[in-house]
Amino acid sequence: MIKYCALILLALTFAGCQCFPPGPPPDDNIVDSYDPTPRSLATAINELSNNLLAYGITRLNGKTVQPVILGGDRVKENTEKALKGPRSIIGFGLAALEPDYILNSGWTETAPGLFRWEMTLTERDAPDKILWQQAVIVDINL
Repeated sequence: MIKYCALILLALTFAGCQCFPPGPPPDDNIVDSYDPTPRSLATAINELSNNLLAYGITRLNGKTVQPVILGGDRVKENTEKALKGPRSIIGFGLAALEPDYILNSGWTETAPGLFRWEMTLTERDAPDKILWQQAVIVDINL
């Protein structure tokens, strides 16, 4: 039985994968990650936090990030909540001067009680090149 399983694994290893077409990857998103389903504020914070953690786990360790808040105190407070988990796990710092990365966070009202909360991460020296981006719809009544 073990020889049979080993033989199958060996055959699969050498079979290769033709999943990716030849040539360079596309410039735009391969899969659209935006889900327009409204979320509670707590769920939105958790989702943004988890997605930033997944992106930044190997990229942001020991780096500094400058949050740029596009909105009022409510956006600032909730952005800080969303950054708390990734900061403690990854170990990146916040810096107002000479950061490695810029994190833009802002809310746009799409309907009464509904806001589109978007975060983007860019390098300080290339602010037009978005490295990470996530948007969620927040229903403040949930």
